[in-house]
Amino acid sequence: MVSFFSFSGLLIVALATSLVVAPALAQSSCSSDGQRAPQGVLERFINADCATCWSESGTKRPDPQALAIDWIVPSAAGQDAPLWAAASRDSLQRLESLALAVPITSAVHPGAGSGAAVAPLARGVKLRVARGVALGGYMGASVELTLPQKKPVGQARIQYPLTAWLVLAQEIRADEEGSPVERLLVRNALVLTWKSGRRHAESRPMGLPEGSNPQRIRVVAWVQDATGQTLATAASVCVSPPA
Repeated sequence: MVSFFSFSGLLIVALATSLVVAPALAQSSCSSDGQRAPQGVLERFINADCATCWSESGTKRPDPQALAIDWIVPSAAGQDAPLWAAASRDSLQRLESLALAVPITSAVHPGAGSGAAVAPLARGVKLRVARGVALGGYMGASVELTLPQKKPVGQARIQYPLTAWLVLAQEIRADEEGSPVERLLVRNALVLTWKSGRRHAESRPMGLPEGSNPQRIRVVAWVQDATGQTLATAASVCVSPPA
């Protein structure tokens, strides 16, 4: 019999390996490689009690060079809330990090520089994300940050610690699931803290809640320094190999 701990170790190895071998197995490559980095992340929060907020025609849309992600916030109604199945407790941590209260209906936060260029101090910063295949209700996800070797002339120093948000989000197209807009619905999130160094990389198996569609999962990440300035954002896109 395989113990829980040995199984977990095997699962971590398998998921991490899938991030590397997927292209070799002629599967889709799902990373931010070759993609234009989003110039910010518009964050939309919806209380799980507010079903009409999901289908609101006036839903805020991101600027052309930014992207939007959607958090469903758990409510006091628990499983009786209309949007309970899509609610994530990670949304509460995110709201707390932004010093925002749980919205009664919905709320929008411009996020990591939505619609604007990344902070001037972020010149030369590179951020990469990727994901593997789904296995046993988990999906391997990775984030890699590289800072320039030397501070560009006239650029302020990056203040540590750095905070990285790594998010698994399910793509929902406009007019699907009753939504009038395209959405990236957060299914899981991981917060990382980096205290020093030029290069940082993390690969983790992340759980996929019941009802998730692995084929529609994208990885989104953004990194901020201690002053709250956004250094970089990245989002994965799945590209099928040539026939």
